[in-house]
Amino acid sequence: MGNNAPSFTAAQQQMLDQAEAAEPAVGARLLLRLAADFWKTGQTAEFLECFERSYRLDPYSKINQLLPTGAGPEQLRQITEALLDRGCAYSAVIGAHARAEAALGRREAVGKLVDYARFYHQGVCDPPAGSTLDVFNQTLAAEIKADLTFYAEEGRSIRNTWRNDRIMRSPAPALTALRSILAREMERYIDALPRDGDHPFIASRPAEYALDGWAVVSTAEGHHQSHIHPRAWATGVYYVSQPEVSRDPVDPRGWLRVGPPPDLDGMDTGWETRLVEPKAGSFILMPAYFYHSTEPMRVDQERICVAFEVQPPSLKPRRRTRSRAD
Repeated sequence: MGNNAPSFTAAQQQMLDQAEAAEPAVGARLLLRLAADFWKTGQTAEFLECFERSYRLDPYSKINQLLPTGAGPEQLRQITEALLDRGCAYSAVIGAHARAEAALGRREAVGKLVDYARFYHQGVCDPPAGSTLDVFNQTLAAEIKADLTFYAEEGRSIRNTWRNDRIMRSPAPALTALRSILAREMERYIDALPRDGDHPFIASRPAEYALDGWAVVSTAEGHHQSHIHPRAWATGVYYVSQPEVSRDPVDPRGWLRVGPPPDLDGMDTGWETRLVEPKAGSFILMPAYFYHSTEPMRVDQERICVAFEVQPPSLKPRRRTRSRAD
């Protein structure tokens, strides 16, 4: 493949303009199809340009759409490796690359990408001055439950669960304090990362970012299917309220499962699985391409948490971005 600047014919440029003007999900699919055509014809610069545009329009588009019908993991690995080699280290690209490496049995490559020792962090937050952790979390729970929307099964990972989508804009005092706590913990996480320019996660560490988030209230059948966060670089969870049923490690209902996606379960891939108890006041931080899910509790008890993510400016819905210097 060549490495020249992209060069489009008049017809191709018209397609690009139409895709950019379309509804984001539609435009992204059109751009992915065009990218796939450029990949097949060896036009690297055009392939990269179309893929980048597609991802910025809709990070949730399926990278598998780049593959011809019947293609296997080796072809996916070749495409994602080409993207990573040229700096397209978006979380969905790294996640797809890890899946391809795992399906091919390349344990060492999987271990480097999904490295818990280097990139997974778990801790406990200190409450705001003048408060105890219990009082802080009780106040948080009340503020979160004041503005909830129910999500059933609408093409998202969330299932049968209530969500507060406005916690990052709420003036409520506990949520305001939590935002500061999460921003501080994320800064510590970023500063503590090892220096390794060859690793796509570290190489793509954003100089500026926006911290976004939402709160989740799960009961009985509420859960999340295995997923990643395509719009983010890193993601995390803070636990506000732990249900009694989730205190039994033998039956980890309501726990977070961090590990390989379901299609790789049972395969000898070297992809580690961790189960996280939702202890109130605790939190985790990890790359946005780490697949994770939750199990339903199957009893009428509440599990409340706050999910948050670091979004690079190019992928963030337009609101103020946070500088590492802030």
